[in-house]
Amino acid sequence: MGEHDLEDLILRWARTAGIGFFLLDRQGRIVECNQAAARILERQRSDLLDRALADFIHPEDLTDVERRVAELRAGSTVFVERRLRRAGGGYHYCELGVIDLGEQGVGLACRAVESRRRLEARLRVADRLASAGVMLESITHSLNDPLSILLLNSRDMIEQVSKLQARLSRAWMKVANSLGQERAREIFSSSGPDEENRRTDRLHAQLEEIWQASERLIRISRSIQEFVSQQQPADAAEVNTVVERALALMEEELRFRARVRRELGQVPRARVTSSQLAHAVVNLLQNAALAIDKRGCGHGEIVVRTFREGESVCLAVRDNGAGMDADEQKMIFEPDYSSWSDATTAGLGLFVVRQVVDDAGGHIRIESTVGQGSEFTLVLPVAEGTEAPPTEEHRNFNRRCGQATPRVLVVDDDAGMGRAIRRILEPHCRIVFVDSGEKAIAQLEHDSNFDLVLCDVVMPGLNGFDLHDWIMKNNPRLARCFLFMTGGVFTAAAKERLRRKAVMLIEKPFSPTGLRETIFDLLG
Repeated sequence: MGEHDLEDLILRWARTAGIGFFLLDRQGRIVECNQAAARILERQRSDLLDRALADFIHPEDLTDVERRVAELRAGSTVFVERRLRRAGGGYHYCELGVIDLGEQGVGLACRAVESRRRLEARLRVADRLASAGVMLESITHSLNDPLSILLLNSRDMIEQVSKLQARLSRAWMKVANSLGQERAREIFSSSGPDEENRRTDRLHAQLEEIWQASERLIRISRSIQEFVSQQQPADAAEVNTVVERALALMEEELRFRARVRRELGQVPRARVTSSQLAHAVVNLLQNAALAIDKRGCGHGEIVVRTFREGESVCLAVRDNGAGMDADEQKMIFEPDYSSWSDATTAGLGLFVVRQVVDDAGGHIRIESTVGQGSEFTLVLPVAEGTEAPPTEEHRNFNRRCGQATPRVLVVDDDAGMGRAIRRILEPHCRIVFVDSGEKAIAQLEHDSNFDLVLCDVVMPGLNGFDLHDWIMKNNPRLARCFLFMTGGVFTAAAKERLRRKAVMLIEKPFSPTGLRETIFDLLG
């Protein structure tokens, strides 16, 4: 093949190849390009000739032109990623290979890399969420036992103080009636029932504050568990519940930036995983907060709405922030795009939102006005059917206790948890507590006359699963009255074992009322 034939072949290939080719003069104007290059810029080839390539590059990507020109003149072939302007507005990422052709100008090969960047972004998101999930599950598991102890004990103390207040009042009156009020004041070191009541009222109020703070911590803990959990049914998100938990997670971030208003309607479940929807809502709330910061209006407002449209569940987040123009609206869901100049985000927030909605088979509506704010509406398909009925094994759990006061074996490696459970249940049950699975087996080998076993899942040595397996083999009757309690399991194997076992579960931290009701339901 002659030299001219080879040149003709290369020229024909360049004109028809799927990669875009540009020939630029020394001033950076387009002298020649192929059809693939025109398609990348969404224009006719004739419209590109004699235009400066810089006209189609995002302004922020032109900042290092001088350095790149210097590299070219030094004889290097430069490979860069740049955002090129679409004809319809907005930009997309392209990989450019640039070579200096001397007096003839500059040669440039171009290919779109949107698909690759989206895949890379999804992998980054998945890796980030997986790492964060393991860390958060470990943290919440560590917190849930002390939170449960705090909650159980504070509630029990409130009840005991109320009883003590009544007893003190009766005792004071009896002493005063028998020995006189002067002697009663000496004995009780108080001026009368009113002073005793003030003391106990103060103690009662302090304990109520501890209880309320514990409840708040529990709501945050459960919101975190919802955020990272992968155990929910894939098609059964309770949208309003997810919204409330996302707002609980974002409470501190939002409280000084905006007033949050809820307009939550009665909506069916959405066909999306709860944890994925939680990620989407948190990212929308973060975006709203940043938009309010960008506008600097000083009186931000965020409105979260849920409503139904036909066979869709809608979740809308509206803010009175900076708003967006049409070009920005076309870019916001691209990976690594961020309009926040202070680099407060990695540019993946709204990309995550779009991936969640796309995976669920829904779509996103945007309404935005520059200087007035934006509203993002997630339109999700309604989940089919209703909540699955309880399994036959769970129905069989409900039985009538044969004793007036049931005996309960409590197994937990945290002695403080055992003492708290004993205080809550002992008025209603006879409690035997052991702090390991091995001691539980020793207890059952010696005395198996229990009505229920309440057992922690994660324990050193013999864990809850292993204990349940042993009871299944050696005491099938008691195995049917087995209640797991857990502050969270965070290994894949543990999650799978928990899923396969037909055993009821109560999640830590739990309230005294929640624990009692669960046990009494189980005992029938």
